[in-house]
Amino acid sequence: MKTLRHRSAVAAVAVTVAMLGITTACGSNEKPAPTTSTTTTTTTTPASTSVPPSPSPTEKGSDGGGPNSFSPTVKAPPPPTAIPGNN
Repeated sequence: MKTLRHRSAVAAVAVTVAMLGITTACGSNEKPAPTTSTTTTTTTTPASTSVPPSPSPTEKGSDGGGPNSFSPTVKAPPPPTAIPGNN
C-alpha cells in the first residue's frame, strides 16, 4: 500500500513539473508593441479622360469553341460488372 502511494505521489509531482515546463516554454514574454500615431496627407489629381489600352491576350487562353485542351487524354477503363445478385 505504501509503494502505491509513493508511486502516485511521484507521478503527481512529475506531471506537475511537466505541465509547468510546458507552460513556461510555450508562454509568450513579448512586450506589447509601442503605439505610435502617424499622420498622412494625400493629394488627388483630376482624373484623365483617356481610355487605357486593352490587356493583351495570354498564352494559356482557351480556343473558345474546341475541346478542353486541359483535360487528360488517357481514359480509365470501366469498372468490372458482376451478374446481378452476386456481390
